[in-house]
Amino acid sequence: MSATKILIIRFTTLIWTTIFVIGCTNQPNPDHYGVFAVEQNRLKELNHITKQPQFAFNENESINDDLNGDAYFIIYGDFGNPRLIEVTSNLKYKSRYELDFNTHPDKIVNVPFNLSPLKGEKDMITLKPKIKLKSGLYALSVVGCPDNAWDFRCNHPFRVR
Repeated sequence: MSATKILIIRFTTLIWTTIFVIGCTNQPNPDHYGVFAVEQNRLKELNHITKQPQFAFNENESINDDLNGDAYFIIYGDFGNPRLIEVTSNLKYKSRYELDFNTHPDKIVNVPFNLSPLKGEKDMITLKPKIKLKSGLYALSVVGCPDNAWDFRCNHPFRVR
């Protein structure tokens, strides 16, 4: 077999392998700014809470976002300083937009995570917990909230089943 034919076969094999790998690892990406969870290769936008009695972190409140412990997150937009917390006890609001995380460290546990930019996507980062999330209440908290001129921390509560 000639060297040209071998190169053509290798190049064709490389192209088909690349197409197959890209097709198998197709991650859903958001089409608008927000904070999203990805579980079982499905994208789900997380609701955010900005007004005081709208959400009090406790087991009796209804939370619209239920996730599994293997979920990870995509943050799309100009959001800053993310925190992933597990809420271990009821929390109250310090102000209209801020949960009182700092004065009640006994009621939360910071969950360690890795941040990385999403290749080929401007303004998108992934946040992947370093541990599997156990059953309970959590919040992904970021600076930047569309309904308060992006100036304050915005909390995205969710429950892990």
